[in-house]
Amino acid sequence: MNTWEEVLIKPVISERTLKIAEEFNEYTFLVARGTGKPKIKEAIEKSFAVRVETVRTKTIVGKTQRRGTKKRNVKMADMKMAVVRLSPKDKIALFETKEKKKKK
Repeated sequence: MNTWEEVLIKPVISERTLKIAEEFNEYTFLVARGTGKPKIKEAIEKSFAVRVETVRTKTIVGKTQRRGTKKRNVKMADMKMAVVRLSPKDKIALFETKEKKKKK
């Protein structure tokens, strides 16, 4: 895995990750399974032009599901998730939300 396009699969955007991004300046991405923390850090810094402080990773084990007409068990693919903390000055615009309107 040489390029950052191969390392970063997609950002994880949900209510929980958006709240964490606002409060703690931490952003969540799905990454390639064989990628180490230094490669993830380099990929985030190159792709978004930000400075990364820490990287935490976790492997999500694929679930087994019953599929097909004979209801055979099929194991879904494992995934790797990275939570990246940026320096306090940096933000990723992809995770920014509009400010809430004030109630009158």
